Amino acid sequence: MTNSLRGLFLLSSVLLLVSWHYMIVASDGQFGELDLTSVSLDENNSVRVDDPLYPKAMLGLGLQGRQVYVSLGCISCHTQQVRLE
Repeated sequence: MTNSLRGLFLLSSVLLLVSWHYMIVASDGQFGELDLTSVSLDENNSVRVDDPLYPKAMLGLGLQGRQVYVSLGCISCHTQQVRLE
């Protein structure tokens, strides 16, 4: 009985560690290097101290896809926001 409990505890610990690694550590590796920017810059093109910081604006194919998505009205059907109808 104790061997099966010990094995179950070991297996659940390993699964928890692996899932934690891929959810936290791997996502930080992907998104942790994003440059931060602000909505407005001062005259030297540097971020103001009191402004909130955001990731940089979308560029390239992502921006083109967003423009097509908005222009075709795809948001009316393909959004996860709650709509009052």
